[in-house]
Amino acid sequence: LTEDGDCPVLSYDGHRMYFTSNRPIGDENFKRERIWCVERIQGEWARPYPLPPVINGSHLHWQVSVDRHGHLYFGSEREGSKGGDDIFMAEFDRGTYNIPISLGENINTTEHESTPYVATNGEYLIFCRNGLRISFKDKDAQWTESVSLGEAFDGICPYVSPDGKYLFFLKMGMGYNDIYWCSA
Repeated sequence: LTEDGDCPVLSYDGHRMYFTSNRPIGDENFKRERIWCVERIQGEWARPYPLPPVINGSHLHWQVSVDRHGHLYFGSEREGSKGGDDIFMAEFDRGTYNIPISLGENINTTEHESTPYVATNGEYLIFCRNGLRISFKDKDAQWTESVSLGEAFDGICPYVSPDGKYLFFLKMGMGYNDIYWCSA
């Protein structure tokens, strides 16, 4: 069995790595994309494990992101979706994940929203909807209406460097197939 994984992201403290994988679980004979985690214990990476069904019980797509509190952000087509994939957040509380919730109409529409990146401090969210968009938390901790980053950012899978200085993203298809970056 060839194990696979995609779009890895480290937790704030560097002790966990989350990634997506379509490897089967147990005796399954089919593949479906899920979020997995691997923990760093005494300087060594342990065996990866899938996150619980509250996260992986419904369709997932590609990139996952995590804030400093361990809350997960991901694209999914599940109950509560407004259209295709929407952006959901699963709060990490006392060692377990709560039921994922839709981030609401300032983020999600009837279109396809996916590949979220949340700032470590949880103050902004970059995601894909016909190109990259950004939303900020307001003074009431609610997401503001998202705005497009413009034509130059017609990509997917945003990621901001840990020092906050650079934005990376992918462009795929229509003559593109590369990683791009710019000063943040």
